Amino acid sequence: MSTALSYNYKPVQPSVNAVSANVSYAEVLPDLLLNKFVYCYWQLKTRHKLSEDYLYRVAADGCTDVYFEAGNPCEIGVSGFSASSALFSVGREFQYFGIRFFPGAFAQLTGIPASEVAGHSVLLEQVHPQLYRRLVCATEQHESFAENADKALLDFLNSKSIRYDNRFGNALQLIFAHGGNMTIEEEIQTGISPRQLRRMFHHYIGASPKTFSKVVRFQNLLGNLNSLSALRRNTLYFDSGYFDQAHFIREFKTFYGLTPAQAAG
Repeated sequence: MSTALSYNYKPVQPSVNAVSANVSYAEVLPDLLLNKFVYCYWQLKTRHKLSEDYLYRVAADGCTDVYFEAGNPCEIGVSGFSASSALFSVGREFQYFGIRFFPGAFAQLTGIPASEVAGHSVLLEQVHPQLYRRLVCATEQHESFAENADKALLDFLNSKSIRYDNRFGNALQLIFAHGGNMTIEEEIQTGISPRQLRRMFHHYIGASPKTFSKVVRFQNLLGNLNSLSALRRNTLYFDSGYFDQAHFIREFKTFYGLTPAQAAG
């Protein structure tokens, strides 16, 4: 991995499988030259004005998102790693666009420690004015946002020299390969001490390796479900490394915001 991190990870969000008649969520893949950094571009919008405010649920996925609303394109936000789900009231009529960066990728591209944006949202202009100026141009014509964002990010990527930390990349790949189900300090052997490993994850992810691995384990389980209704009739959580059903339900509710029974409907 001398040129870039590679990812075997597909973060799943509730909105992908929970589209109402009047609210749509869609994901678009980035240019192939960006697929080591960006998982997808996404759009959340209303088809018709709703009768009440819409509650948008976001599950913990280990990623960093850059986002804006069509009516306010200059106010671009950044939301970093979260160790729990979040619920946002986004009004009755909206159109949001976003860029979902793979775990660690935003810190690689920008040099900004992930801890600065973890657990909350900040304005991109405040943390990285250069990237903000490039992406503002991409937001001006939001109908072709993905195409414009590709160009803006590729120009940004080509304007700087990025140093890749192979030790972090190796640790990340081990966690993905094990589906987040591993004893971190014993099984991640990257030639550095546990203390250095924690410091490295704090910089690139904004959380400890243990916390990040729990999110990956949860996401791995979501990715292996044919549908959320499958939670009612299988014991996949045992294969994913949860000790028992109570352990699984507790972590699922933390990362998804609902119990498995509530999510299954």
